[in-house]
Amino acid sequence: MKYQYSEDNKAKAIKRNRTIMSVQYGIGATVMIYMLFNNWSTLGVEIKAPLLVGLIVLPFAWIYFDRNFRAKFSSSYEIQDDYLIIEEKGAVKHKISLDSIRQLKKIPNGHRIESNSGTAYILDGIDNKDELLKKINKTSS
Repeated sequence: MKYQYSEDNKAKAIKRNRTIMSVQYGIGATVMIYMLFNNWSTLGVEIKAPLLVGLIVLPFAWIYFDRNFRAKFSSSYEIQDDYLIIEEKGAVKHKISLDSIRQLKKIPNGHRIESNSGTAYILDGIDNKDELLKKINKTSS
């Protein structure tokens, strides 16, 4: 059985993340613009250049992090042949043997899986997440 995000949870999380990012980046852009226009004549080139580059790069950073966040919500989790398979956009991102899981720890936004092959995350909002965690705990113990 595949465990993934419902469309409702996905839409709410993406909207919340976009709002938070817009506020944060908007405040940053406002501060940079204020510094540039208020102190244009007194600022040297060594300050003006990074601020201008920052203003140009800011929209691209927003797009990059938004795309990265949305990719996390296209993840699906599946247990097959004693492996936890984590897919992101249809491609396998992690394939973790359930026997190699050392620790399943609760974090603020989900659970962190520490295994011999690396660290993976199961974020909150997945349908039937409790069932998935019980299967992981049962087979890894």
